[in-house]
Amino acid sequence: MKFVLPIFVIVVFSAVIIRVQRNRIRTRALRHVIEGEKVTFRARVGVKVKLPMGDWSLKTLGGMELVVREDAFQVTLVHPKVGSFLGSEWYFRAADTTIETTRWRILGILPMDWIIIRNVAAEADADLAISSRHQLGAIWRALIDAGAQSLSLPPRL
Repeated sequence: MKFVLPIFVIVVFSAVIIRVQRNRIRTRALRHVIEGEKVTFRARVGVKVKLPMGDWSLKTLGGMELVVREDAFQVTLVHPKVGSFLGSEWYFRAADTTIETTRWRILGILPMDWIIIRNVAAEADADLAISSRHQLGAIWRALIDAGAQSLSLPPRL
């Protein structure tokens, strides 16, 4: 009985590592193309992930960065090596992406604007919502300039 918890932890950890590695293999070609492009914009962002049940994560991932390139972009941890190990990285072709704004209340009190990013391509594995207190307008413009398709008005400034 004393081995049940350690075995459970090993199994869960192994399942997470396998999932992350499968995702890295699946996105390898896109990742290499995107990382070869010139960076046109960069910003620190908070990130929410759409969960498999259809709800948005309650937790906002911090320490994340949006890197916009000529016709694509990525969202990853500021320290990309850690992000790739943890599976906290997403790659998008801008032409295959729609963006729209929404406003959510944080802790039921503070309203905060977010940009919802949806990949309409078959290889998409997640919808993301990103926010930044002072750069949301610039982020919107950078995503549009890269080729993302707008489904709503830009965020309020």
